[in-house]
Amino acid sequence: MRNSDNSSEAIRTLIGSQNDPIVRHRLSLFVERLVYLKEKFGEPESVVLEFVREDFMGRKAKLEYNKFIKDRAAERAAARKEAAEAGACESVAGFKLELLKAQKRNLSLHRRRVSSNRT
Repeated sequence: MRNSDNSSEAIRTLIGSQNDPIVRHRLSLFVERLVYLKEKFGEPESVVLEFVREDFMGRKAKLEYNKFIKDRAAERAAARKEAAEAGACESVAGFKLELLKAQKRNLSLHRRRVSSNRT
């Protein structure tokens, strides 16, 4: 049991060390899902992950990827600024604002799909 506790702590530490709050959030969700699936179906034989590797990207893909990174940094900064202007003072306020806006976008898309299916 102790080994399991050490592994869980190491995973939490690794996730917590990520700079991008969305990456931290997605990794946390991923770990929760893995734990759930392990409890429901047992230990997996393997887990396969696919990562973007800049080394193997073409010129156009690298430019698009770098633009994405730059845009995300600007979006995070804007969310932090907007949250601060609204009076939020906790360090994760910008992240929470981003999640709220994403949730509203997803809800709006869902409503449009539902209404288009009714017609």
